Amino acid sequence: MAKLTLEELWKISDGNEYIESVSENGKFIYTKSFYLEINKKLNEGLNPVEAYQALGFDVDKLGKDRAYAACKRAKVNAEKFKEMATDPKYYNGSKLREEMGELTPEEELAYYKSRVIFLEAVNELQKKTPGFPLNVRTSSQNKK
Repeated sequence: MAKLTLEELWKISDGNEYIESVSENGKFIYTKSFYLEINKKLNEGLNPVEAYQALGFDVDKLGKDRAYAACKRAKVNAEKFKEMATDPKYYNGSKLREEMGELTPEEELAYYKSRVIFLEAVNELQKKTPGFPLNVRTSSQNKK
């Protein structure tokens, strides 16, 4: 199997929901959902190559080493992602719930805790800054 060029790796990554980007040295940067899904496949009893293929990756083209490396990272990151799913500090409370996409009940609880922290901070800022506007509206049209 010949080593793939960056252009070929970019083509593979285009439209793949599990690849966030491709690094300059040809490594895939996987999404959080990739690591969660590959862990599910591994827990179902699939070996690393089968799990990688089950997520739509062509092992013949990409190589078995990439599948084994991705699964190894997934196992290492499993605990980290479990912690992240329930820790409010990993969520952006300034985002609206609709922008967060689909969340598990634990992730949703952590998001709402983060949202409360954010809104309390905004409330304190408004108390400390008397002229702080709640809604600023600007218009490009001249007043008549």
